[in-house]
Amino acid sequence: MIKPEFNSTSELVDYVCKTSTVADFVPVCPFPFINEGWGSIIKFRHTDFSDAAGSGIVLQDCSITYGDSLSKWGAFEESCLYMTLNLLCALFCFQLLRFLGKERKRKAKGSRNPMLRNAAASVGSCGWMGRSTITEKVCLGNAIISLFHSAAWVDFYGYFNVLPFVVSSALKAVCASGFLLICAALITQWIWIMEIAAIVKKRKVAMMLIKWLSIIAAVSEISLSITECLVTKEVGAWDGSVNVVKSGIYLIAILNIFAQSWIYLRAINKILYVRRSSGGREGRSNDAYYAMKRYFRGMCVCVSSGILFKSYNVVMNYGVTLRMRPPCQAYYLSVVGLVFIVAQFALLWTQRSAYNNIVKKQNERKSGKGGKMVGYNKDDNNLIGKRITAEREYQGRRPST
Repeated sequence: MIKPEFNSTSELVDYVCKTSTVADFVPVCPFPFINEGWGSIIKFRHTDFSDAAGSGIVLQDCSITYGDSLSKWGAFEESCLYMTLNLLCALFCFQLLRFLGKERKRKAKGSRNPMLRNAAASVGSCGWMGRSTITEKVCLGNAIISLFHSAAWVDFYGYFNVLPFVVSSALKAVCASGFLLICAALITQWIWIMEIAAIVKKRKVAMMLIKWLSIIAAVSEISLSITECLVTKEVGAWDGSVNVVKSGIYLIAILNIFAQSWIYLRAINKILYVRRSSGGREGRSNDAYYAMKRYFRGMCVCVSSGILFKSYNVVMNYGVTLRMRPPCQAYYLSVVGLVFIVAQFALLWTQRSAYNNIVKKQNERKSGKGGKMVGYNKDDNNLIGKRITAEREYQGRRPST
């Protein structure tokens, strides 16, 4: 790799911003440094660099970082904004976990079932120990993702030379892996619901496929994100072939999750919708129907963005070494960070039904309309499973024993 030489600032700007790409770009300065005065050519969504000759860029003077050149466009403020949003999301998740944990302890108090008492006794103040529900698992996973995402925004792209480039890549990989594991937890829960209903065959194979593909994809996402940065032996560069392998494994896992969720969620919603439209005991079925729709929509936000991004990497990155280029335009929001934030708050939004149901029950108990709290029953351990069984009995098709 031969470092290019330039006779004028116009040649330098044309090379960096017009003629080179991430695949053939050769750094003019060690990453993340760039020539003094580079920030003078950066404008908001602006691609006209005809005034580069009088911009004040100093050749052979690599004294500022990429982040310094973006300082007047709010690069530091953008990092603070994303860190604040992530910490708020984590705070909301932990608060919901604490609320759910207290409710589970209260519900188990006085129960005759020792399993429920022991499980509730192991629940901490945040409700994530012991036998966690799917709501608690999603909230805890979302909170961990938010904390890692917040840490990544200390130096998200490595522009400020605060975090090593490989560390920032690993933090983003942890976030992507977390979203994949949350989606896998949701779909395995839906398959387990169908197992109670006893209407779908080969459930164990589907659950094992989702489980192990998700674990393999999550581990490879983190390990290969580190590997692709180290094999190039360059700072601010990553190997395209390793990136294709990493993206391909992730893409297979997430496509499998999307296909399985589509199959099983349609089967569940079909039964719940029939019960809802047939009259009778439709209150609980109505809530369950809309809750499942919210879960699916929230998961689609995570899945669709991952499919698009990983598909692009598989198609475009094979056989090349990719390098971070100096910024030539200013954008007020990072697309990658924005996708992560939207996915995090979408997952948080899907949990609001659990909070609303608990608050509703508490209000009913205070007004004397809630009746006596019923203890745990191992034969009725899943609300949606009971709804599916009730629907089959309603239609005269009792489940086989």
